[in-house]
Amino acid sequence: MIRISAFKPTRLRGKFLLLFWSQMILLGLVFVLGYAALNRLRSGQIELGGNLPKAAVAAQVLHDSDALRVIHVSLIGGGRNVEYVDKRLKRLKEVEGMLTASLVDGRTRKDRQHRLGNAALHGGLSTPAGEGQGGHCG
Repeated sequence: MIRISAFKPTRLRGKFLLLFWSQMILLGLVFVLGYAALNRLRSGQIELGGNLPKAAVAAQVLHDSDALRVIHVSLIGGGRNVEYVDKRLKRLKEVEGMLTASLVDGRTRKDRQHRLGNAALHGGLSTPAGEGQGGHCG
């Protein structure tokens, strides 16, 4: 039979070294897990950053199309009042222009990002200041 007490550190120095090395291993494990988590977070932020301009354009198009829907509904409701219809038709033309501009801006932004993405893969170009930010407010 093996004596268990033979494997236990009985000296103070042995206990200290056992605690020291176990804490060093745990600290190293925490460091490695933290480093891996930061790398994962960084890659997630890069992915989200790439999708943000697309989301901004989509939000602007949705906003403009919603405003267009509201104008159409108000035209149906106020169809008997000629002055009101004239004012709403002017606003309808403005919003249609904004929606068209949003759609065109989304297409040109998508093409520009596609070209910059390809250039970044092949030549390392960066995005100029101001590009890729949200759409216009209006």
